[in-house]
Amino acid sequence: MLYLYPCADSPCMNDGVCSQYNATSYRCNCRINYTGVNCEIKPQTPCNPDPCMNGATCTFTDQTFTCSCKTGYNGTKCENKAQTPCNPDPCMNGATCTFTDQTFTCSCMTGYNGTKCENKAQTPCNPDPCMNGATCTFTDQTFTCSCKTGYNGATCENKVNKGGRLYSSMIVLFVGMFVVLASICLE
Repeated sequence: MLYLYPCADSPCMNDGVCSQYNATSYRCNCRINYTGVNCEIKPQTPCNPDPCMNGATCTFTDQTFTCSCKTGYNGTKCENKAQTPCNPDPCMNGATCTFTDQTFTCSCMTGYNGTKCENKAQTPCNPDPCMNGATCTFTDQTFTCSCKTGYNGATCENKVNKGGRLYSSMIVLFVGMFVVLASICLE
């Protein structure tokens, strides 16, 4: 004859005690404030359900709760983003703000500088030396102009007629990071 023991699988949760009524039924005697057939329902406390926000930890003491906020948040329930030198973000033009020792540092995107990355950096393409609607590309501390159809030259300064002859030309002198242009008319 096979006898079943329904408490063998420990069906009671949260330290509830299983009592067998007969071969197939049981009853869980739950700890104070726990309810449910298997003591699965936790008691209502100020921390259940959790009132804390933004990943904070709730601590229940003396019939009340305290939220331990994660860095960057404050308030009774950690509902406020804390004011820091990086909140609101002072950095501009896509820069990243880093908060250390009660101050901030902006890590600027390429092409920008300044304390808050507010300045467009001087490069061979800023100001743009390319002429006649050409596109300036800056690589390895120099620039290249991609000329539109009908123009050629280092800065796309020459207009070419249909026969391939130049209408005008520019002499381009490179002095450090500055471009000096002088005009020469060709007949």
